[in-house]
Formats: sequence, structure tokens, C-alpha cells
Amino acid sequence: MKIVVIEPLGVNKEEIVKNINAYSLQEHEVVIYEDRSEDLDELIKRASDAEVVMLANLPFGKRVIDACKNLKMISVAFTGVDHIDMVTCRERGIVVSNAAGYSTEAVSELTIGLILSVYRKIAEGDKETRNLQGRNGFVGLELRGKTVGIVGTGAIGLRTAELLSVFGCKVLGCSRSEKE
Repeated sequence: MKIVVIEPLGVNKEEIVKNINAYSLQEHEVVIYEDRSEDLDELIKRASDAEVVMLANLPFGKRVIDACKNLKMISVAFTGVDHIDMVTCRERGIVVSNAAGYSTEAVSELTIGLILSVYRKIAEGDKETRNLQGRNGFVGLELRGKTVGIVGTGAIGLRTAELLSVFGCKVLGCSRSEKE
């Protein structure tokens, strides 16, 4: 089986090779690209004879997938699959897996941090304070009692909603599928 890591995954090559050895995958051919290219011809060149393609968030569309005649699986080292042409994969019986849940806490906490930074004017206040300019109106607002809308109530959206609830926010969610 030919496995192609088509872009950097945020894991060094030695770690990937160590895992290949740990899971007795030595009998498979593994090709690891350590640079990222969005050029379609380059992607086709890299993946055309692969049976498994591993990627992070690189767009992987119909033209590339159709050029991969042996492709059986796309493994996404990322939570979403919106950058993969899922219609073509379903038509061809190509399995697509992702790493659901690996960054739920990190993304939710970053979202809260960004909301706080914008709403409380943290970056502007920090800059003014460091320049010995005082607060100059950078007091900001409190989150308690505010209404926050979340588009997408998957694991990350729901966790973000939980954290916003702790701040006393009313949370509204929008989802493709019905949820409480």
C-alpha cells in the first residue's frame, strides 16, 4: 500500500516514521512531503498513485481526487472535512476520516479569548498602558447578560457555548441538524 503524507501535519517526520514502525507498517511505502503546495498539478503528481492520502487542511477537490485512480482513503489530521470534495469521495467509495475532537478545547478557549480581547479592548488597552497613555476609554464591556450566536453546534460550538454560559451569556446556536 502506498501512503502519501501530502503536506506537513504539524508532526515532525521522525515522529511519523516512529509511528509507522510501531504499528508494523514497514511493508507499506510511505512518502512524506515536508512542504505545502496548493498547485493542483503538484498535488496530482504527489498523490496520483497513492492508496491513502494524509493531509491537514489542504484543499483536496474533484480534479485531484479523480486523478488518484488507486485512492481508497483520505485521512485528515484536522477536525473538519469541508476542504475535501465529499461528493466525489462518496461516488468513488473513498473513505474519509478526520481527527474529530483533537482541538475542541483549544479552539473553544481561543474563541473565548478572542471574544474577551475584542469586547474588553485588551490589545488596545495594553498598547496604551505600555505607552504610558492611561486607559483612554479602553475600559470595554462585560459579557454577562449578552447574547452570543454560534453558527455550527458540533463539538467545538457546543463547548464554546458551555464556556460562554459560565460568563452568564445567553447563547443561540444554529446547526444543520436538530439539537437541543
